[in-house]
Amino acid sequence: MRLRAADTVIVLDFPLWRCAWRAARRSRENWAFWRLLLTYRRSSSSFPAIREAIGREASHASLRILKSPKVVEHLLAQASTTPH
Repeated sequence: MRLRAADTVIVLDFPLWRCAWRAARRSRENWAFWRLLLTYRRSSSSFPAIREAIGREASHASLRILKSPKVVEHLLAQASTTPH
């Protein structure tokens, strides 16, 4: 329902090493978390399914795939200076 209503979809697609490093710094995660993290991009139930759902349910929306924290910061800075 949310995808159908969205005019913009933002996907954070950071490299595996960055996600693993941040998760390790944050806390001691369980094995299920680490398995999901390591298989996320290849798993049919994760990233590919999300991309498919976006294409199917939000083909009208602008898709932004952000690959680094700097790109996220730039987008947020741009959004904060854009008049509403």
